[in-house]
Amino acid sequence: MIKDAERLLGQIAQQTIVVENPHKFDFAKLNDALQFSKIEKQKAVVEVIK
Repeated sequence: MIKDAERLLGQIAQQTIVVENPHKFDFAKLNDALQFSKIEKQKAVVEVIK
C-alpha cells in the first residue's frame, strides 16, 4: 500500500496522473447513474439543479 501511495504522489508531483471527467446524470435519473456506475465501474455524478 505504501508503494502505491508513493507512486500516486509521484504522478501528482510530475503532473502525469490522468483523471477522467465524471459522467453526469440529472437527479431524476439517479437509478440510471447507479446502474451506470455498477456496470461500467466508473464514477457518476448526480446533479441537483435548483
